Amino acid sequence: MAQAGARARARTGSVPRSVRPGGTAGGLGRTVRPEPVPSSATMVSAPRRSRFPGRRRPARSRPWRVGPSLPRPLSALVVSVVALVLAGCGLAGGGPTFAPDGPCLADGRQPGAYPELEALVPARFDERPPERLDSGRSCSRDNLAGLAAAGITELRFAGGLWPTGAESGVTLAVFTAPGLTVDALGAWYEAGARAARKTSNIVVTHPDLGGGTGYRIDLENGGQLQTIVVHRAAAPDTVRVVLVGSAARDVRTPDAHAAIVERAVAASLAADG
Repeated sequence: MAQAGARARARTGSVPRSVRPGGTAGGLGRTVRPEPVPSSATMVSAPRRSRFPGRRRPARSRPWRVGPSLPRPLSALVVSVVALVLAGCGLAGGGPTFAPDGPCLADGRQPGAYPELEALVPARFDERPPERLDSGRSCSRDNLAGLAAAGITELRFAGGLWPTGAESGVTLAVFTAPGLTVDALGAWYEAGARAARKTSNIVVTHPDLGGGTGYRIDLENGGQLQTIVVHRAAAPDTVRVVLVGSAARDVRTPDAHAAIVERAVAASLAADG
């Protein structure tokens, strides 16, 4: 019976988890060296079956994670398109109340908090204004995560939301902070994608955008294709972000999602003239 029990434990033993960043938010975990991949793309986690027929899946890569461990609200930046850019920065709860003026004591957002930033958000996408437009700032180390490690102490932002379906939409946003770069903000989003539990088929590329190198993240999350494109803005220390989420019930094909991404990036680039 001892031998039978040993065989049973061997069959049902736990599967080792992939190495994950440890410690508190903003702390760096173990760095795991990935398998060699083409220089134009970084693939994270093994691909799952796509719910979008015809979508080309990336070649298999070993699961690996690097970078800061992000709190759950910040990871939601790449989980739900409805709150894709502002959810992690607009936390509510006990403690100090958000105020756009004076020292930053609490993260938050509200319409009209920073009109000068809201004015940088494209006024129209697909010939219509955003359904929602607001702005805010984040200064807590939990939400800044890897940005805090890069020396950023306060991140201001503004974003507009354009729904494209019941569970799909486009967010066009701007972020600003002294010393903020495309690479720093792109890595912040990538860390959130890697920390999220249900993301798969993640591919990172660095396209030429707006006279500089952009930071693009394509992924699939719970039946939704999601794309994040980070590129520089004309104003100093300012970075633009395009976020597109397409649920299979709203956007039927990967080509249709790609077309929305192309139009959204064009609108973001055109905002700087």
